[in-house]
Amino acid sequence: MTPNQAHVRYTAGQYDDYTKEFVKPYDDMLAAWVLQESRKLPAAFTLLDVGTGTARFLIHLASIPELDAVRLIGTDAFDDMIQTGSAAIGNAGFANRIELILDTVHNMKLPSNLAHLIVSRSTLHHWKDATFPDPVPRALQEIFRVLKPGGMALIVDVRRDAPPEAVEKFNTQRRQAGIGDSFLGEKFTVAEVQAFAETAGIGSYCTVEAGKSGLSLLGLALVIKKPLDL
Repeated sequence: MTPNQAHVRYTAGQYDDYTKEFVKPYDDMLAAWVLQESRKLPAAFTLLDVGTGTARFLIHLASIPELDAVRLIGTDAFDDMIQTGSAAIGNAGFANRIELILDTVHNMKLPSNLAHLIVSRSTLHHWKDATFPDPVPRALQEIFRVLKPGGMALIVDVRRDAPPEAVEKFNTQRRQAGIGDSFLGEKFTVAEVQAFAETAGIGSYCTVEAGKSGLSLLGLALVIKKPLDL
């Protein structure tokens, strides 16, 4: 963690309770995407969760028999998230399946061309670091570097211009978990995220779309596909 990174607005314990219970429907959608993509890959591929928080999504993936051979890695910039996530992994019996690393997205310790799949959930708006003039493009460059040629990354987040009814449903869930309302002002639009990808120099490898129905209405998805010849 760098001095320029502001912590999330709740403790690791609060975040863990929230993701464990209320974020599951959103994680189920993302897990379905992982399963779909996994069927195109060798059984023992590597998946990286950037900004894993308390690792609840990785625990969910580890519980899916079809993904038994997958190497699961999670990174987070905050030590309390890593500690709480490590405890949750141990309690779930997956200490030998999931590796957590204290790391920042702007300067990842991981080698280039490592992960076949990269996911990142509700982290895009946290990628702030005054060390870099363009922190979000810098983060995207790092994700692209760590992504294996032929691999794919999916970055999802709440969008600033989400429909009010989707935002209200999401905030109701947050209130029930004892978490404050989502701050839409710090989120981005599809056009802004596409501009970040262009600034990062990877715009031609990216698509950005707003959700079109159901739970996906709340957010946007940035998909990065790294060509085999890079």
